Amino acid sequence: MASSPDILLGEGSTRMHKLFEHLLDDVLESYKILESDKKSQHLRRAAVRNVFSFIEAVVHIIKYEIKSDLRLNRFSYSLTKKNSEVLFEEKIRNEETIPFFIPIDENIKKTFSLASKVWGLEGFNLNTNDEKYSAFLIAKEARNKLTHPRTFYDIQITSDDISNVSKAYIWVKSEFLRLIKMKVHSITIDLPPEVYDHIMGDENT
Repeated sequence: MASSPDILLGEGSTRMHKLFEHLLDDVLESYKILESDKKSQHLRRAAVRNVFSFIEAVVHIIKYEIKSDLRLNRFSYSLTKKNSEVLFEEKIRNEETIPFFIPIDENIKKTFSLASKVWGLEGFNLNTNDEKYSAFLIAKEARNKLTHPRTFYDIQITSDDISNVSKAYIWVKSEFLRLIKMKVHSITIDLPPEVYDHIMGDENT
């Protein structure tokens, strides 16, 4: 495993686009393999782990973009104390910086909300009103049992679990792409029509 980026190969320190692409590929490959043996607990567990790795990464990709935009003054926004705690996942307690754990469901909501504020996307609201969000909450519980098992039954993934995990993946991916598309739209809307159409056309491919 590479311990640091190879600058000569054009590698950056985070390579967020590669993180997204590789974890997306992992999810798709997991489901492809699962099709060959749908009752395999090993393959079901692998699919759950890969989906939630993707979901966790999406949150941190958004946070990376927010940090980068604020650092480079691409957007004018002053972080509140609570904003900073969410963005950096750190708190100051007794003059000491300590990690701030945010449950994944809250982290998603807080991060998407912060992104919409920083990027000035007044029309964006995270969709938490359909069955896919409800499925995500149920899938999260199955994932939590799997990653912190206390009994044999905690690592048993049911067909319903797989269905909910699949819906959770679709929900997070679609909301992430909707957020990014709105951001791109907001920063390109004043470009000449032919340039705007070209960029937004690329976003749809």
